[in-house]
Amino acid sequence: MGEVNVPFNGPSQPEVARNYWAEKGKDFMDHNYSQLNGIGQLCEILGISQGYFRGVFYNQFKVSPKRYLTSVRIEHAMSMLKDSNAKVCDVAWEVGFSQRSGFDNTFRRLVGVSPSQYRRQLLSGEKDMRK
Repeated sequence: MGEVNVPFNGPSQPEVARNYWAEKGKDFMDHNYSQLNGIGQLCEILGISQGYFRGVFYNQFKVSPKRYLTSVRIEHAMSMLKDSNAKVCDVAWEVGFSQRSGFDNTFRRLVGVSPSQYRRQLLSGEKDMRK
């Protein structure tokens, strides 16, 4: 019997590789957000260039890897502020910020209030105040 030639309509090999690196980076950030010093370190771990990773990540998720990592950190911080009595500086450190001021500024920019205000509003029964 002769060979059947069926055209392959799936993604090309380069596209599979791009998706692989984007997913691999996202997964690594999701699980190691608190230990990462930044996207440069992630790219070293993955063994790919920062420029390549930024491009494939943005093409896959429509957000920069830096912004994604920051949002993961802030989401975890919000959860910790809600569910624990940890000091704000400890929360900042636990989610991967090396300085409290950077954490406060980023949190305020993304959530709309400072981490301390967020916790006070939660304790007083106000709704989630994310922008």
